[in-house]
This record gives sequence, structure tokens and C-alpha cells, in this order.
Amino acid sequence: MRRDLTRSPLIVVAALLLAGCVPQSPDQDTFRDRSELAIEQTVSAVESTLLVLRLLMREDMLTNYAEIAVHDAQDSLSAASGGYDALNPPRQLDQLYSSTSTLMSDASSAVTDTRIAVSRDSAGDFAKLEKQLSKLAKDLHRKLEEVRAR
Repeated sequence: MRRDLTRSPLIVVAALLLAGCVPQSPDQDTFRDRSELAIEQTVSAVESTLLVLRLLMREDMLTNYAEIAVHDAQDSLSAASGGYDALNPPRQLDQLYSSTSTLMSDASSAVTDTRIAVSRDSAGDFAKLEKQLSKLAKDLHRKLEEVRAR
């Protein structure tokens, strides 16, 4: 019986690709580190969006540039959320995962709402969005300090 050796490399490559698709299950310390990183990235995106919004409200930034800056913040936030959502938290850290995911989702919604308002030049919505983003930034900083304290 003769084996077809041309299939062997394909099987190895397929196995490696599938192994890369398996969600990560880090230990508690690694998960806390990943949570900290995800929160830091979220804070950065929220604060960047908040800065852009405040500059627009003072008419110190061109709308075209503001649209690009908020879109970039949204892309950064999407990448952070996608990486965090792919983790399998240790059972003992389900609460950390849940609360962090909720904050990240809220941040994503607020940044998306801001992007839409900026692109529509809906200056009447800016004050409400500034308040929402400011609260989220404070909540995220609080969560970051909580994660770092453990």
C-alpha cells in the first residue's frame, strides 16, 4: 500500500491553520495582563475621540480631519475588542471579562455614534456625546486601576 506523500504537507498546514483559530485560554495572570492591555487601548480610543470632539466644539479642527481621526480611533477600538472577545477567561475571572467587555462595547457604541455625528456635522449632538465619552473615560480609568491593583 503506497501513501500519497503530496497530501502530508497539506494536512500539516491545515492542522497548523486550524490550531491558530482555536480561542486562547490564558491563565489568570496572563488574562489580567490582556485585560489591562485591552482597557488601555480602549481608553486611548475614547480619549482620542473625546479630544477630537472638544476641538470640533471649539472650531479648532477641520471636519474632514476629525472624521479620519475618529474613524482611526474606531478601528483601533474594534481591533482591541476583537482580540479581547477571542479570549476564554478563566472561570474565576468571568466577572472581569464581563465588566470589561461591557465597557468596551459601550465605548465602541459611543465612538461609532461620534463618528456618525461628525460625518453628518451634527454639532447639536456633540455636547451629549462629550458627556458620554467623558463618563466612559472615567469608568475605564477606574476599571484599569482595579485591574492593576490585583
